[in-house]
Amino acid sequence: TSPLTPFLTPSALRARQTMLSRYRAPYRMDLTIMAGKKKVHKSAVVRERCKRRLREAIRLVVLRGARKEGGGMKFEEAEEGAGRWLVRGERVRVGGGGPGLTEAGYGYIATATLELYRHPLPSLVDHVRKALMSLKVCSQIPLRPSRD
Repeated sequence: TSPLTPFLTPSALRARQTMLSRYRAPYRMDLTIMAGKKKVHKSAVVRERCKRRLREAIRLVVLRGARKEGGGMKFEEAEEGAGRWLVRGERVRVGGGGPGLTEAGYGYIATATLELYRHPLPSLVDHVRKALMSLKVCSQIPLRPSRD
């Protein structure tokens, strides 16, 4: 492509789509972030920024295997992927015997605080990484049978 043409050739377009497909969200994660006026800030702009920063930190850890290194971040290819970080549920048939199986996964609920507003992103990524790993480890511990 020349610098004057905004269009890509078919081969360049395929190469770009292949590269971008690696960073698309190939996972489904039910995430609810609660950010109340009392805990975060009365301004909706500040509350939304806190939620956006938390979502981005989660995305960086899950999709790109981000971790804190020194004052910045490092991306590990070996640690990429939702299977490594997210808790998976059982495959169940949904809706009256249809052909499709779906995964009965887990929902993640996070509460935002004002600290998210100015917390450096590498440190935030580190906290999210530890939290997701802790949840993954706890999900693999078998439950004790009830005493009924």
